[in-house]
Amino acid sequence: MGKLCPCCCAEVDSVHKHHIVPKVLGGLDIPTNIVECCEECHGKIHGRDMTNHKALTIEGLRKAKARGVLLGGARPEAEVRHAAVKEVADGHANRVRSVIKSYRSNGSSYRDIASHLNQLEIATARGGRWFASTVRNYDLRMTGITK
Repeated sequence: MGKLCPCCCAEVDSVHKHHIVPKVLGGLDIPTNIVECCEECHGKIHGRDMTNHKALTIEGLRKAKARGVLLGGARPEAEVRHAAVKEVADGHANRVRSVIKSYRSNGSSYRDIASHLNQLEIATARGGRWFASTVRNYDLRMTGITK
């Protein structure tokens, strides 16, 4: 059983969360600031309102900057996280290092190696299929070259 849209009273499987006060203007994710409506009504709300999301985003970023929020750039507190992510990525590259190295030394192309890894049903770090570009990226990581 679906949900009932309060705007058009239609029964729908999924609803959109419309923020009465947009999040970029300080609106919160709380029940009193959210109206759950169908996709069509949500579009109509924004169409009638003529809400310009680009302008809202720019205004929200300006206000955040005025409050002292650091926007963009390097975050020293994230260095530990970056090191951990790099360690995990290196671990995944090491799993297939010997296969890639062996095939590359025999003159195989990245496409051939990707096909071989897919035939062996070895998943990538994200659990997906191998492509020539994926093998190339792993090969570059293993040789210490960054993109």
